[in-house]
Amino acid sequence: PKEKLTMLTGTLMAGIDTTRTSLIWILYLLSTHSEQQEKLYQEIIKVVGDKESRITTSQLKSISYLKYVVNEGMRLR
Repeated sequence: PKEKLTMLTGTLMAGIDTTRTSLIWILYLLSTHSEQQEKLYQEIIKVVGDKESRITTSQLKSISYLKYVVNEGMRLR
């Protein structure tokens, strides 16, 4: 049982590390491509509205450019 717990913990931590690395890479790419960063920002503001609003799941799904940004970031990683 302890060995299985160790393996499970290692797997979960690897997933978290991969996600963190991917997000950092995507943020870096956005910081070096201001036109794409602005395009994503404008689409988020258009969908969400006020900067103080929380993004809902349905709103997140409708931000189509975000999907392209994430996919491209994963491709380049």
